[in-house]
Amino acid sequence: MFKKITLCFLFVFAWNFSFAQNAITSEGRTVFLKNDGTWEYTDMNRDPHDIRDLNDSEFSVDKNATFLVKSQLNPKYGIYLNPKKWNFEVNDNPDQQTEYILKTKINGSNVFGSFAANKEGKSIEELRQKMVEEVESVDSNMEIVKEEYRLVNGKKMLYMKMNGDVMHIHFTVFFYLYADGEDNVVAEIHTSKNLDDYKATEKILQMLNNIVAVK
Repeated sequence: MFKKITLCFLFVFAWNFSFAQNAITSEGRTVFLKNDGTWEYTDMNRDPHDIRDLNDSEFSVDKNATFLVKSQLNPKYGIYLNPKKWNFEVNDNPDQQTEYILKTKINGSNVFGSFAANKEGKSIEELRQKMVEEVESVDSNMEIVKEEYRLVNGKKMLYMKMNGDVMHIHFTVFFYLYADGEDNVVAEIHTSKNLDDYKATEKILQMLNNIVAVK
């Protein structure tokens, strides 16, 4: 009796499998299911960076970050700084859209970053492409190491980590990007790849997690 039930179940499964040849993965990609049990993507020409998971964790402001630096171009957004760890200055270069230059030291090494918000209305893909092109202008062979969406203080942001080289100096750039069709926010921190270890990265991301929508 058990064998009959098992065979019946396998027959029904095989029948359904033969007709359900297309499926959607958790990443939103379409796959073709073959009768031999193997599968392949049906969207092989799709840019792999268009496929990003949402990190299950929630990222929030560091309790030691008490000083709010508010955007002047779009006062709806700002970034909190830990005044004991980070310094900032207004970027007075009219050729750059970066509003603030951020500075700190990690493990004795200088670390720099920037923050800006505006109302250009770029999509997240346009904003991402702009950042990629900026890094590629320094190193055309740069590598995107990590890319995912994160929920940062209630806002869905794109996190990106890129590695590159300039004049034989290795560097790493960390980005948080936000776009909702109206507002754009960009925060980045760049440093030597020598600082690309767990503790240094944790401190850098702790800083980037301080982006907020100002009430």
